[in-house]
Amino acid sequence: MRRTFLIWLFAVICTSFVLTVVLVYSQFSRHAGERAAQMMSTRLNDMLELILHADRTTSYLSRVNDASTLDRTRALAEIVSLNPSLYDSQEDLQGICNRLGAEQIAITDENGTVVAAVPASRVGYNLAQSDDTRPFLACISAPGRELCIRSSSVDPDLQAMQYAGVHRLDSKGVVLLGFRTRLEQAVRESESLSRTSTNLRLGDGGRVFIFRLGALLSRPDPSFSSAQLLSLPAKKISSIVVNDEDYYAYAVEEGGYRLVAALPAREVNSSTVRAVQTLLASNFVLFLVMFGVVSYLLQRLVVRGISQVNTSLREITEGNLEKRVEVGGSPEFIRLSNGINFMVDSLKALGEEQRKSLQRDLELARRVQTTAMPNKFPAYPHIDSFDLRAACLQARVVGGDFYDFFMPDDKHLHFLVADVDANGIPAALYMMRALSVIRALAKVGSHPASLVSDVNRELCSGNKAGMRMALFYGCLDVETGSLDYVNAGLMHALVQHNGGEYELLGGRTDSPVGVQKNADYHSCTLQLEPHDRIFLYTEGVVHTLNAEHTPFGEGRLQEVLRQPSSSVAGVLQQVRSALRAFTNNAELQKDVTLLCLEFKGGMSNASSIELYASEAERAIAFVAEGMEAIFAAPPDISDLQFCARCALASLPPEIPVRLALDCDEQKAELTVVYPAPSFSPLKELPELPVDRARFRFTEEKGNELTFWKKLG
Repeated sequence: MRRTFLIWLFAVICTSFVLTVVLVYSQFSRHAGERAAQMMSTRLNDMLELILHADRTTSYLSRVNDASTLDRTRALAEIVSLNPSLYDSQEDLQGICNRLGAEQIAITDENGTVVAAVPASRVGYNLAQSDDTRPFLACISAPGRELCIRSSSVDPDLQAMQYAGVHRLDSKGVVLLGFRTRLEQAVRESESLSRTSTNLRLGDGGRVFIFRLGALLSRPDPSFSSAQLLSLPAKKISSIVVNDEDYYAYAVEEGGYRLVAALPAREVNSSTVRAVQTLLASNFVLFLVMFGVVSYLLQRLVVRGISQVNTSLREITEGNLEKRVEVGGSPEFIRLSNGINFMVDSLKALGEEQRKSLQRDLELARRVQTTAMPNKFPAYPHIDSFDLRAACLQARVVGGDFYDFFMPDDKHLHFLVADVDANGIPAALYMMRALSVIRALAKVGSHPASLVSDVNRELCSGNKAGMRMALFYGCLDVETGSLDYVNAGLMHALVQHNGGEYELLGGRTDSPVGVQKNADYHSCTLQLEPHDRIFLYTEGVVHTLNAEHTPFGEGRLQEVLRQPSSSVAGVLQQVRSALRAFTNNAELQKDVTLLCLEFKGGMSNASSIELYASEAERAIAFVAEGMEAIFAAPPDISDLQFCARCALASLPPEIPVRLALDCDEQKAELTVVYPAPSFSPLKELPELPVDRARFRFTEEKGNELTFWKKLG
C-alpha cells in the first residue's frame, strides 16, 4: 500500500508541476511589455525629477545671490558716502570687505578708474579694460542703475566671481563688490547629474537618452536616430527596431526635457526564462518536502510516542519550563513523562532562585554604571563657548556603553563615547576599568593619540576574556574650536556645520581598543566654526528593533537629525523620543549612548596691555579703545572702567599688571593679572556693577581677577 501511494503521489505532483510551468510562462510572456514599461517609467521619472529639481535650485539660488549681493553693495555705497576717510585707510576698507563677506572692493571716479580698492593692487584699474567690468560703466551716468553679473573667464582652480555695482552716493562713480559664488557654483556643478546620468544603462543593453528643447544632451549612439526618438509618443510603451533588433521604448516629457529609454526585447523575455527556472527549482524542493512529510506520516504510528517526548524536551531545553510532557498509550511512556515533569519542576525552582540573584547583580552593575558617568547638565554653566549634553539609555541586559567628559584645564574639553563588545556584568566591569584608566591618564594632559595608545596597552594587559572596545576620544580647544580626535573601532560620529546636514566625520579609523597591545593610534584635526555640532552615538541606536523586528537604521536617525533644534539638549530629546515612538516604549535590547557637542565660539575681539597698578588712567583709556574696536557708538562702559579703577587701586602702586579685554556685541570680559603672592581684592572692594566676578590663583599665571558684563 505504501508503494502504491507513493507512485500515485509522484504522478500527481509531476502533472501539477508541468501545468504550473506552462501557465506561468504564458502569463510572463503576455505581460512582458507591461513590466518593461513600468520599470522604464519609474527610472525615467526619478531621473527627470532630479534634473528639474537641479534647474529650480540653480535658478532660485541665482536670484537670492543677486538680491543679497546688491543689498550689501548698496550698504557699502552708503558707508563710503558717510565716511570719506575710508579712501585713505586701506586697513578700514579691508575690514569692511571682511565684514561684508566679499573678496574685492572697487570704488571708481566718473571716468571708471578705480580710486580705492581691496586688494590695493586694483587701484588705477579702469573698468573698460575687461568684459567682466565694462557693463558697470553704465552706472556712472545713471544714478538709479544697478547691475549684478558673474565673471565670464574663471581660473579653473578658483571659484567663480560675482560682481555687483551701484552708483556712488557722494559723487559720480561706481561702487563694486566682488564675491566668490562657492555655493552657487557647487549647485551648478550638481547639474552635471543630467549629463552623468545620460550614460545610465537599463539592464545589460538598454540606454537612456536625454533631450532638452530637441537637443541631445547624452552621449550620441549611432545606432539610434534622434528623430526617431523624438517622434515616440510620451508615457506609452512603443516597439522600435534598431540594427535588426527589437527594442521596447518609453518616453517622458516635462519642463523642456524629454527622456527616452530603450530596452532590448530579448532582455525582457530573458526574465521570463529566469522565472521559469526559479519555478522549476522551487517545485523540485517542494517535491522533496512532500515526500519527507509523507514518510513521516507513514512512520508516526511507530514512533509517535518518542516524537512527542522529543518535541516536549526540545521546548524545555530551549527555556520553556512551563511545558508539560503528557504521553500516554503505555505504562512506560507514562512513567517517563512523570519523571521528566518532576525533573523540570526541580530545575524551575532552582532557576528562579538563580534568576533573582542574577537580577540583583545586574541591577547593582547598572547602578554602578549610571553613577560613574557625569549626569549633571549643563556641565560647565560658567563657560559660554560650548554646550554639551549626553545620555545613556540602558537595556534589559547591562551592556558596556558609556560616555565621559572633563576639563583638565580652562582651555580644553575632553570627551568620549565608548562601546564595549560584550554584555552583562563582565562588560560593566570592563567599562569601569576603562573609565578609570582614561581618567587617570587624562590628568597628565596627554594628546588624544598618545592617550588612546596608553589606554590600549593598559586594557590589553590581563584581557583574558578577549573583550574589545570601540572608542571615540576628542579634545576641543574651547577658545579656538580646534578639535583633535581619535576614532578607534569605527565609532559612529557625525558633524553638522552651521545648521546644515549632519555628515559623517571623516578622518582615519584605527582598530578597536584592547585587541593589539602595540597598536598605534592616530589623531585627526577638525576646525569647528561657531554653532558647529558633533553628534556621537553607539550602534544600539541603529540596531534598536520594533515589534516587527525592524531596525531603527541610519535613515530614520538622519530624518530625526534633520529636524531643526536650537540646542544640543533638544537634539538628544528628539532622538530619544523617536526611539520611544519606534519601539512603542518597549524595553531596549541594546544600550544606547548619545553625546552632542556644540561649539558656540569665543569672543571676537581680544586685546591686552602691560602697566603698573598706579596707571589707572591708562587702564580706563584701554577699556574705551577696546570697546570702540567693535562699536561705532560704544554703550555705557563706565561700569567696566570703574571695576578696572577699583582693582588697580586695591594693589600696591609699583606692582606690574596685565590688563586683558575680550568683547563682542553681547558681552565683555575684563581680566586683571598680577604676580604672586596670592591676594584677592574682592574681599575689600565694594559691590561692583557687573554680572559676575571671579578670583583665582595658579602657580603658572599668578593672581587672576575676572569681571563679566552683558552689553546692550
